[in-house]
Amino acid sequence: MYNRDYLSDQSSQHTQESSQIQIMSFLKATYQLFAGSLLAATAGAYIGLGIVSILMGPVKWVLFAVELALIFFVIPRVKHTPGLNLAVLFAFTFITGLTIAPLLASIFAMPAGASIVGQAFLMTSVAFGGISMFAMTT
Repeated sequence: MYNRDYLSDQSSQHTQESSQIQIMSFLKATYQLFAGSLLAATAGAYIGLGIVSILMGPVKWVLFAVELALIFFVIPRVKHTPGLNLAVLFAFTFITGLTIAPLLASIFAMPAGASIVGQAFLMTSVAFGGISMFAMTT
C-alpha cells in the first residue's frame, strides 16, 4: 500500500512529460515546414498553369535538370546552413510545382478533371491526417 519509490516515479513522469513536449515541438515545426512547402508548390503549379505552353517545350528538361542539381549537389551542401536551407527547400518545391503544371493542365482538360484533382487532394489530406493522428497518439 505504501509506495516507497515515489521519488523515482515522479522523475520518470517528468522525463516522460518533457519527452512528449519535445516530440510535439518537433512535429509542430515539421508540419509548419510541410505546409510551407505545399504552399510553395501550389504557387509554382498556379503560375505554371498560366505558362503551360512554355513549360511543354524544352524548358521542362531545364527545370528537371535544375531539380536534379538541387537534389544531388545543392541540398547536401546547404542542409546545415540555417536560412539558406529553407530557401533551397522552397525553391525546390516551387520548381516541382512548375514541372507538375503540364500534368495538371491535361487533367483539368479532361471531363470532370477538376473533381479528380479535388478528390486526390481530399484523399491525400485524410490519409495524412490519419497517419499524423496515429503518430501523435502512439
